[in-house]
Amino acid sequence: MKPIWNIDGNDIIRLQGKSPDFVRVVNRLLAQQAKGSLPDALVHLNVKDTEADGGVDAAIDQSVPGDPTGFLEVPTCWQFKAQPKGNIKPKPKKKGGQEAALGEEISKPYARELIKRGYGYRFCIADDMPAEKKAEWEKWLTDEASATSRKRGFMKSIKVIT
Repeated sequence: MKPIWNIDGNDIIRLQGKSPDFVRVVNRLLAQQAKGSLPDALVHLNVKDTEADGGVDAAIDQSVPGDPTGFLEVPTCWQFKAQPKGNIKPKPKKKGGQEAALGEEISKPYARELIKRGYGYRFCIADDMPAEKKAEWEKWLTDEASATSRKRGFMKSIKVIT
């Protein structure tokens, strides 16, 4: 069957600075991927992108059987950023660049709680980057998560999605 939608990186990059639109797109993709495999009650989508969320914009409480993307192979929590990768910076007066900024994101209370419970973490950004940069960000996120969680199974479940 030919897909109805064909979304490429340029479509997503156009959503930089348009957080409500980016959130809607990613939420719809997540809902569609889980549809038919999971009850709606296990898919938590936050549409209020300006409200404090503890570092989690969406969560899916179970793995999605047969998920072809590989992003939903475990329960997951998602953080969305409708901005270019260059805007990922630590809080003012904090040093450490992007590594520190990503550490701040994955250390937010609700994200940390779900990771401790075995959820995979997905940092979803409206930008494109080479595989080497994604791997670097995933390592930084994994290092930070491993400092706060005793479960080791999640290590392979931290992904940067562009």
